[in-house]
Amino acid sequence: MIRTNYYLIVLMLVLGITPLLDSGYQHWIIFLDSLLVGIAVIKALSSRIPVGWDKLTGGLFAAYIMAGLVSLIASYNPHETLVEVVKLTIYLGVFFLAAALNKEERQRLLRLLVLVIFLVALVGLLLFLLIDTRRIEATFVNANPLGIYLVMGFFLAAIQYLSDGKWAFLTAASVIGSGVILTGSRGSMLAGLLPFTVLVIGVIWQIKTQSNFKAAQRLGQVVLAVIIMVGLLSSIAPALQGHYGQLLDSQAGQELLKRNVLRTGNFVSGSVGGRWSFWKVAVKEFRDNPIIGVGAGNYHNAYFQYWNQDRFYSRFTHNHYLQVLAETGALGFALFLLALAALARQVWLNRNRKDSLYQGCVLAGTAFLLHIGIDFSWDMPAVTVTFWALAGVAGSRLEHEEASRLRLKPVFAGLMLLMLVLTGLQAGSWLIARQGAVLEDNKNYQEAIDKYQLAVKIYPLRYDYWSHISYSADRLYRQTNNEDYYIQAVTALDRALALNPGNYYLWTVKGAYLANQGIMDQAEIAYKKAVQNGGFYPAPYGDLGFYLLKQGKLAEAQAVFSQGIKWYPAAVRTAPQVAKVKLLIDAIKLHQGLAQVYQSDGKNLLEEQQKEKVKEITDSIKEK
Repeated sequence: MIRTNYYLIVLMLVLGITPLLDSGYQHWIIFLDSLLVGIAVIKALSSRIPVGWDKLTGGLFAAYIMAGLVSLIASYNPHETLVEVVKLTIYLGVFFLAAALNKEERQRLLRLLVLVIFLVALVGLLLFLLIDTRRIEATFVNANPLGIYLVMGFFLAAIQYLSDGKWAFLTAASVIGSGVILTGSRGSMLAGLLPFTVLVIGVIWQIKTQSNFKAAQRLGQVVLAVIIMVGLLSSIAPALQGHYGQLLDSQAGQELLKRNVLRTGNFVSGSVGGRWSFWKVAVKEFRDNPIIGVGAGNYHNAYFQYWNQDRFYSRFTHNHYLQVLAETGALGFALFLLALAALARQVWLNRNRKDSLYQGCVLAGTAFLLHIGIDFSWDMPAVTVTFWALAGVAGSRLEHEEASRLRLKPVFAGLMLLMLVLTGLQAGSWLIARQGAVLEDNKNYQEAIDKYQLAVKIYPLRYDYWSHISYSADRLYRQTNNEDYYIQAVTALDRALALNPGNYYLWTVKGAYLANQGIMDQAEIAYKKAVQNGGFYPAPYGDLGFYLLKQGKLAEAQAVFSQGIKWYPAAVRTAPQVAKVKLLIDAIKLHQGLAQVYQSDGKNLLEEQQKEKVKEITDSIKEK
């Protein structure tokens, strides 16, 4: 009878559920992963199982998590810092559990991983074939992290096929490899190039030293299968979706691959230019906060404070090493690099392991560590949790004399307990706040306030809950003219601003409250802070511009409206499709405001030009 450890079951659940159900940023799946991993690790610690990892690696990783906690001191948004700490602790727990698996359990985990990654790739390929021929995303929110996730799966499946020749692994490697190409993620393919080159060199070495041609033949089969599958899918998909009449159209397939994979038109101006801008922002953030950074998980919250005055914005740095430097300062950056160095040493000690699982994990992990230097795959939990599971498997010393009892048990137990407490508080307040959102949407403002107040009693660090209290109290003030509601609205707004001072919308509301109180100089300051934190978004420019217009400051209003008009196309370009209409409506207000300025100055021709622009944007919205 096969024995199944509970921590193997937990790993299977986490590695199976996370990429299939939710691979995004901060979602309910993180709560589930946290509970599963936290409870499993604490139980494992209490049962005193042998530890398969090196205490230096685990200790440095734990120290890096603590550096994330220290960054709370300077964090732009404490809640997002704690969310990042929870995710890091999940990765630490997964690493610990994976390193505790024996050889048989590691093989079972590998088979599950290959199956899950195969299914994710298959979903992407079927959607590409039948629904949409754009770059595949499958169950992910972006093609780039999906790309490196599939690259890791490709190495696991391909190495296993080279080792045992089972057709199931050939099928998996072919499907997953085809998925890599059709994500169009150039960064993922580039990151996989070095490990693939190492794989080819290893195969050639086998031929030279052992006259073993089997591995070479099998690798050739994998590569050929990927080429054929990508060619067939690209040639058939346009016809199935009604774009072409001919079922197998090689020219259509070539054009499709050129559009999705090469994308030469925007490579320098878009991909390279954007990353260079993101990296410069990260360096600026670090220079201003060199010791502990702007707060773990807060690169984007500080972004417009250090904006390069260009058309680029990103939630992530597209270079996780620089993101760690910006978010946790020199302290966190040093510990992060030391933890990775200790992990590399731990894996290197196992270099005499001849099994294919070790080799696949090393190649997959190498690709991941290269990719996070040029993209944001670390910030996708489904990808990073997979990396740390592979790291635990490759670095496990369970069968060696180095396997020992855990000496840092109180530290790890404390981190797991902290993670469970934070998860409970965050999840509990989130569930209650969702009820408040429903009540607010139905205009039951007092009941909504009651729910949100309960939510902030449980977990007071969510600025958006305080913002909703402010909004609902303001609605009640407008209905009843009761000053108590107005005071409540202002007080809650101040709490929200204290928790997220980089949110331009909150500064806009603050400006409106101050203007209503007749405190005009402070209102103007608040509106200007909204513009400072809003970057290229049009709304704060419009709010400040109309405020200045009402104050009779025509020249200043004209400058603000003009600046907003200069930048809003960048906001529209970078926004998801569902947000573009709202941005265009805000842009219309900028042109209307500038038209009013020109009308006041008697510049009729310029006024008409702005009105024409309003009509043009309005027509484009109707088309959408």
